[in-house]
Amino acid sequence: MSGVNMAEILIVNGIGIFMMARLHITRSDELDNQLPWEKLFTAMIWITMIACSAEMLSFLIDGRTFSCSRGLNYLLNTICFLCSGTVGYLWCIFVEVRTFNNSRRTRRTALRLAPPLLLVYILCAVNLKTGIIFTISPDNIYRRGSYAAIPYLVLLFYFIYSLCLSDISKKNGLHMKSMSSVAFVGPCIVGVLVQCAFYGITLGWTAAAISLVSVYQQNQFLNFYTDPLSMLYNRRYLDRVLRQIAHNQIPNAYGIMIDVNDFKYINDAYGHAAGDRAIQYIAQILSGSISSSALAIRYAGDEFILILRAIEPASIPALVRRVQRNVDEWNESNREPFTLSFAMGYSHFDTANMTADEFLTAMDRKMYENKHEYYLTHGRLGSRDTE
Repeated sequence: MSGVNMAEILIVNGIGIFMMARLHITRSDELDNQLPWEKLFTAMIWITMIACSAEMLSFLIDGRTFSCSRGLNYLLNTICFLCSGTVGYLWCIFVEVRTFNNSRRTRRTALRLAPPLLLVYILCAVNLKTGIIFTISPDNIYRRGSYAAIPYLVLLFYFIYSLCLSDISKKNGLHMKSMSSVAFVGPCIVGVLVQCAFYGITLGWTAAAISLVSVYQQNQFLNFYTDPLSMLYNRRYLDRVLRQIAHNQIPNAYGIMIDVNDFKYINDAYGHAAGDRAIQYIAQILSGSISSSALAIRYAGDEFILILRAIEPASIPALVRRVQRNVDEWNESNREPFTLSFAMGYSHFDTANMTADEFLTAMDRKMYENKHEYYLTHGRLGSRDTE
């Protein structure tokens, strides 16, 4: 316990707990549990609160002996190490979802980043027998083990990875640039380094709390550009991207306009709740069809737009075919009473010869040509009852 300033520990961690509790209460009125990034953010708030509490209690009981004190000390410090790896992992997934909003890419990233977190969990379990991360002496005093740096290195890996994600999005040009990882990573790294260097100074988790407050402000800005039903970018963000393309900030851009065939029939026959589910299914199909270099946008109602940078023009019809293939697979496997069908039209945004409105009109015209062909061939389609 020598060198430990208990007043500093109580005040700093108390501030962290207060900030996270206040942030959670602030968000409770506006929280939409259907949004994956909101769930991730809520999880990080709770983990930070739990870690601040566990860290504060571990210092309070360190060196004090009472019934089960040593076991409690092991538990509290294990929670702190588990929380550090978990919050780093969740932060990377949060940045991934908020930056790229691509379900297929998010699943790959989540699997790719899981092994380091699994390593931390295994080490914490092994530590209970071997003391490789930390030990608790018979007089209930905490001491760092020879492998104590590994959980911190895993956390540092996650921080660096999230910075790389932000850098990729900036180079791509299409994705939101306001999701800055530095706002979260910067204070956390400073707090962790200070805490690693000087035992008895607790800044890591309170720094994380400060960072989450900053991220919350960024998240509010991003929500302004997100459609709450589909969870895709909205018309506001499309306008923003089109302005960037028009000013040659994003070269070689293509767009695919998508309209849902017989969407009114789905609403009329099965109700607007079914129509809302259809919109969500469509968003999943589209986000799962595109790469990280493309955007899926809910344009209006049952109209969607994909914006992408294409190196080869042949990649555009290939993407159209992939979307159609994914729709067909969804129709074969889903349990809804309706099926989905898209009319699609694509165009290149030739900034030298067309405006943003003309670009949208070109896509719209080709999309309606495809829709006309659909109705000539199929008539009304959209329900299994009519097949």
